[in-house]
Amino acid sequence: MAMMAYAVLGRGMLSAEVPKLEEMAADDIRVRLPRFESANVEKNLRLRSALEAIVRRKNATLTQLSIAWPMAQGWRAGAFIVPIPGAKSRKHLEENVRAADIVLTADDLAEIDRIVPPGAASGTRYPIGQMHRLNI
Repeated sequence: MAMMAYAVLGRGMLSAEVPKLEEMAADDIRVRLPRFESANVEKNLRLRSALEAIVRRKNATLTQLSIAWPMAQGWRAGAFIVPIPGAKSRKHLEENVRAADIVLTADDLAEIDRIVPPGAASGTRYPIGQMHRLNI
């Protein structure tokens, strides 16, 4: 089975530079997303910070870990998961490609599950009125 994972960088929350709501253009979709509301951003940034130890240990970036993680989830479940990260520059593209070299062990995955369990992100992925479209 193959699956595609979109928004693996959390709409930028897991990229090198955390987007700031006050700097986003009015037509940026993130200004309407609950995870980017000020009450939620602070909590989500703490989750992000908690992953830094793994990133350092793997000599990787948070972006690379965010791309490697869904691929490892697929291997664990016997599926092929293709992450779809954005890349605004060649530098970002090259960083993204290097994520394929990161090996996440069962211990690494267990640590990530402990630090950021499913549902840990603060705020829904989309506004409540749109959540029914996700089929989850």
